[in-house]
This record gives sequence, structure tokens and C-alpha cells, in this order.
Amino acid sequence: MPGEQIQERSGGMVLVTRAGTLHPIRLSAPEPLHVETAFTHTERAIQSDRTIVQALLAQGVLVERPPRRWRGQLARSPQQLLPDDHPLVIDEPLAGMAL
Repeated sequence: MPGEQIQERSGGMVLVTRAGTLHPIRLSAPEPLHVETAFTHTERAIQSDRTIVQALLAQGVLVERPPRRWRGQLARSPQQLLPDDHPLVIDEPLAGMAL
């Protein structure tokens, strides 16, 4: 939508809305994860998104502008994987496992 921005941040693309909220997005179609490409999967996805952005810029669909400061937080916090009371959260390592 006019007034929204697509910005490349650490780990991929985000959509910055007019209100200033951030939403992680993918521009390219998802690809299945394969053992052969597991270590380069994320980099390949980011490169695919960059290629799409360059094509949209060339077509005039997107216009390059300075980034806008955001006033909110991510739609989903990347640091919060599970709540503290979730049954999979362990406080102590299992016997015999080194950290």
C-alpha cells in the first residue's frame, strides 16, 4: 500500500506500515528445506527476496526512499520462542549434557 515500506533488516525483509509497526515478510515463494542446502537456506531466501525487490524497482512498482523510523515492535518477537511456563522449557541441563 502507498506509504508502507519494505526494509531489509537482520534476518530478512520486514514490512513497515504507515502506523510504524513491523511485520516479517517473504517476497519469494517458500522452498522446502533440503539437507544439501540446510546451511545456505536462509541466505538463498534473502537473496531471492533481493532479486524480487530489484525487479520491482526496475519496473517502477517500488520506489527507493530513506528508511522510516518505526515506533512499535515486531509483530512476533524473534527472541521469545516459548513462554517461561511452557513444559518444554528446562531450567537445568540434563545429566551428562554439557552446555
